[in-house]
Amino acid sequence: PGSDVMQLFEQINSNIADSILLVGHEPSLGELVSLLVTGETRFRIEFKKSTLALVETTPPVQKGQGLLKWITTFEQMDMVR
Repeated sequence: PGSDVMQLFEQINSNIADSILLVGHEPSLGELVSLLVTGETRFRIEFKKSTLALVETTPPVQKGQGLLKWITTFEQMDMVR
């Protein structure tokens, strides 16, 4: 909470891992995913509790270059069990 989205971009770009799992809260997580996918935060995606999303991108991470592959809620995951 309270994280600057651009600071998160810097932290992600400083990581050399092939994949990264981010855990967070609203509104920061929704703003980050929106910025990755659309290049803007005004199209923010709402993350309710226990929501997961997969966003693919290539380094260096930049605004609008991400591809939202899927998003699922706890309720959807619970139905699959």
